[in-house]
Amino acid sequence: MKASLNLGSAIDKGIQFLAFIPVLVWILYPHLVAQADFSLQNEGKTAQVFEVKGQIPNPANEDQIVVAAASNVEVAQLSQIPSLAYAELAAHDLDFQTKNTYKDNLHNYLTSRGSPFANCVDTLVDLKNADKILSLANAESGLGLHSLPGTYNYWGIGGGRLWKMGNNTCEGIVSMDNFLTEYPRKSAVKYSDMSLVQMCGLYKQPCPGKASNHWVGNNQALLIQLNHMWTQSAQVAYDRVSNNGNTMHTALAGSAELVKK
Repeated sequence: MKASLNLGSAIDKGIQFLAFIPVLVWILYPHLVAQADFSLQNEGKTAQVFEVKGQIPNPANEDQIVVAAASNVEVAQLSQIPSLAYAELAAHDLDFQTKNTYKDNLHNYLTSRGSPFANCVDTLVDLKNADKILSLANAESGLGLHSLPGTYNYWGIGGGRLWKMGNNTCEGIVSMDNFLTEYPRKSAVKYSDMSLVQMCGLYKQPCPGKASNHWVGNNQALLIQLNHMWTQSAQVAYDRVSNNGNTMHTALAGSAELVKK
C-alpha cells in the first residue's frame, strides 16, 4: 500500500514537472517562443504560448511615441515647403522664365510657318546648334516643308543621295546637331564653329556668286528673326519676374510661419 502511494506521488510530481517545462522555456528562451508564435500564425495555426497580462508600460517609450507623432506632423507640414519654394524660385529665375517664354514664342512661330519642327521645340532649344539647325533648314527646305519623305533630312545632307537622319523629326534634329559638331571629319574647324560664309563651298556645294548670297541670306533672315525672338522673350520674362517680386516675399514669409507652427 505504501509502494502504491509513493508511485502515485511520483507520477503527480512528474506531471507537474512536465507542465512547468513550457514556462521554463519561455523564461530562458523568449525569442524562440516569439519565433514559434510568428511561424504558427503564418500557417494559420494557434500557438500554444504563455502571455503575460497587464504589463507595466514604459514611460520612456511613451514619450518617444509622442515625440515621433509630433515629428511626423512637422515633417508633413515641412514637406510642402520645398515644392512651394521651388515653384517660387523658378517663377523668379530670369533665365528659366526667358527660356520658357522663348519656347512658347518659337512654337507659335514654327506653327505659323507650318513647320514640323513645332512639335520638337523642347528638344531643339536645348541643343548647342539650335539656331543654325533652324537657319539651315530655312535655306534648304523652307523649315522642313520640302524634304524627301521618310528621311527626316531637312538640311540637304548627302546631296543627291540624302542621308536618313532618323525615324522622326525630333530624331532628325538631334542627328543634325551631331553632324554640325562632328563634320567635316578632316577639318580642325567643324560646321558648328564656322560662319555661314565659310560653310558655303563646303556645306553648300557649289557656292557661286549670287547663289552664295541667296543661300547665306536665307540663313541670316531666320537668324535675325530668332535673335529678335530671344530679345523679346527676355523682356517679357524680366517684366514678369519684376512684377511678381512681392509674391515670392509673401510665400517665403508664409513658409516661415508654417515652420513655427
